[in-house]
Amino acid sequence: MIGALRFSVRVVERIRHSRTAFTPGFHHQRERVLIVGAGSAGVSLVQEMQRSLEFCPVAFIDDDRSKLNARIRGIYVVGDRHAIPEVLQPLRVDKVIIAIPSVAGEVIREIVNICKSAGIQTCTLPGIHEILNGKVRLNSIRDVRIEDLLRREPVQTEIEKVAQFIKGKRVLITGAGGSIGSELCRQICLCQPKEIMLVGHGENSVFNIQQELNQLVQELKNYSKTQEHATVV
Repeated sequence: MIGALRFSVRVVERIRHSRTAFTPGFHHQRERVLIVGAGSAGVSLVQEMQRSLEFCPVAFIDDDRSKLNARIRGIYVVGDRHAIPEVLQPLRVDKVIIAIPSVAGEVIREIVNICKSAGIQTCTLPGIHEILNGKVRLNSIRDVRIEDLLRREPVQTEIEKVAQFIKGKRVLITGAGGSIGSELCRQICLCQPKEIMLVGHGENSVFNIQQELNQLVQELKNYSKTQEHATVV
């Protein structure tokens, strides 16, 4: 019964959307959008657009050759980023939206330059760090900003080597009460240093992270009584 109810809601939504789509002048009232990125973010964005009266997604662009000519939510993947200028006129595209939140800034710059050369407006979704709940909404779409062009790929840290370097040593952490400093404190505490010294401007924030680390150290001691653990000062 629950499955039938959920399915019936989607059927009604599809029927309503289909009837609206065939209303005279309907597509002329919506912006025809080319979506760059046929991943989860792009598919979620298309799903939201198909429920709205503002945008009409016409095709996907994706560099993954295995997705070429694939049909996703009723629209096709028509090529990679270099095919953008070729498909704009046949598809009557009004706007290009880059829906790849985790891509590096270098890729964003290249796509923006291609679109700029073709004379088409370009928008984007925020970076993955800005989409806190992992959900994509139409109001997330915005113009490309300088920070989008400066995105860096994640740095892969060799955790085992870092842990060996820190183990048994006294570590001083400045800015320990901040968001980055406090997370460093938590990670370093797991590497079994001899002592962690916290320095920061805010007394309350430093006190809070100190109490949190003392609790973490106590939990580690209870879990492994044979190993020495850090003293937090």
